[in-house]
Amino acid sequence: MRKKDICKILPNLRKDSRMSLTEMSKNTGIPISTVHERVRVIKKNIIKFSCHFDFSILGYPNRVLYLISVDRMHKEDLESDLKAHPSVNNLSRINNGFDFCAECIFSQINHTEEFIDQLRTRFIIRDFKMFFITKSVVIENFLPVL
Repeated sequence: MRKKDICKILPNLRKDSRMSLTEMSKNTGIPISTVHERVRVIKKNIIKFSCHFDFSILGYPNRVLYLISVDRMHKEDLESDLKAHPSVNNLSRINNGFDFCAECIFSQINHTEEFIDQLRTRFIIRDFKMFFITKSVVIENFLPVL
């Protein structure tokens, strides 16, 4: 698998995942048969197809990023709880003093505090930080430079 080919094809898939192989071949300068093979391999490595949506138009204007540190014995249970919580949009395991980074979306600002209060009643939360996301500047922009 040629990494350079993938790095040329990925921007096209991000721009329009339904782009024809012919158009992708024209955009990248890669023969269509090679594009077809590379896209087939790329599809095997796609974690999840998604769309990025502005939930504020549905009445959910509050996006919050929580950094959460939890007692070791509660880590797995908290992860399960966060994965199942309807307000959690993205969840990652992290390091440097925190265990999780959770991006949550809420309709009302008071729900942002209620969220962490609910977690504190069920888990031993050692530390947390809360940041309101005021604007997404770049989303899914990374491409390796070869």
